[in-house]
Amino acid sequence: MTMKKKLEEWAEKTVKAYDCIASRENVNLAYYTQSPLSNIVDEPELMIVGINPGSGGTYSDQRKNRNWKYLNKNQLDKKHLLEGNYCQEEGKPTSWENHKKWNYWSSLKHCFSKSYLPTYLEDDSKVIITNTSFLNTPKANEISESLLIETIPYTLELIQITNPKHLVFLSGEKCFGRLNRLADLKFEYKHVCGRIYIGKLNDRLCIGIPHPAYKTNEELNLVASIIPYLIKLNDYEELDVELIKIECSKQIEAYQKRKKSRKRTFYEEIYQNVRNHLCENYSSYLMQNGDIEKSEKFTFGDFELYLILNDKPDKLLVGLRHRPFSPKNHVATLGDNHEFLKQFITSNNYKSNKWWTAYKHFEDYEGNTPEEVAHNIISEIKDIIDLIKE
Repeated sequence: MTMKKKLEEWAEKTVKAYDCIASRENVNLAYYTQSPLSNIVDEPELMIVGINPGSGGTYSDQRKNRNWKYLNKNQLDKKHLLEGNYCQEEGKPTSWENHKKWNYWSSLKHCFSKSYLPTYLEDDSKVIITNTSFLNTPKANEISESLLIETIPYTLELIQITNPKHLVFLSGEKCFGRLNRLADLKFEYKHVCGRIYIGKLNDRLCIGIPHPAYKTNEELNLVASIIPYLIKLNDYEELDVELIKIECSKQIEAYQKRKKSRKRTFYEEIYQNVRNHLCENYSSYLMQNGDIEKSEKFTFGDFELYLILNDKPDKLLVGLRHRPFSPKNHVATLGDNHEFLKQFITSNNYKSNKWWTAYKHFEDYEGNTPEEVAHNIISEIKDIIDLIKE
């Protein structure tokens, strides 16, 4: 069977599933892929997978929007799914035809600049740019955990069908965490350095890197320096992390120095943004806690969630406790009733000790501005709350 035929069959099955999901009253999200899959005639050299599209919009509006006029108020069909991000204002190029002007595009090319891959980024027949979920929200963290897990399998099937030589996930840490929580999926991964990971997805090597939008030059340089080592691997177990750390020591040092340079006011703004959101949305659970410089405690079922600001960066954290709590006999366990929560906190690099069932420092969340970091903290807290309530 030709690649074109395989993709048509995949698209027909995928739009049926997505139409059911997107048409739900409590979902109603527009959806589409990015680069045109109709241009793929053979196995691509590279597939780059983000979290989800970020322009926003409802499915009902998408079907009526004249910029998506091909739909004529009908549901999305396989032909249009294969055309990718074809939204087009009258007299202007389609969204995808304009992608080289996207904010993150030059940074993405920077990430691959020390390998042979940048030339393939210019050829739509050799590269696939897509997302783990095609459902569209203004911010990647605004798509729910349950919707991601429900839609990821269709992207996994696309990966299997097209069989790209190299597979890269943007927002790698978060993507890998969600893949790790999918039932019946053969997946494992490990940390390389910075926010760079390598994984094995159904025996296929894959790379996880931070989403390049708005990243510092130091972090982009680090990613660019390490990718050539990762794409040369034939087997997951061949990775020599210590060798990479030695040979890329200058880039690692520059990245860590930039990371540590964040000012106290940066963290205070993060704290305030997250606190305001939690107090606004979970005010009935709010309790004051004054034994630390700044601390807020929120109660969710059998759990207490703390937001802590202190003088030292290693004391700025989101902490989770399972009640009842006593530091003398506390055991950092979630038991059999919270298996998915346990998987979530493990895959998202939360730590534990006698004080915390799970905790994570502010500096370990992604983002280059206080708003971005706060948004990512809030997103993970939402996921934790959803998993506690299950």
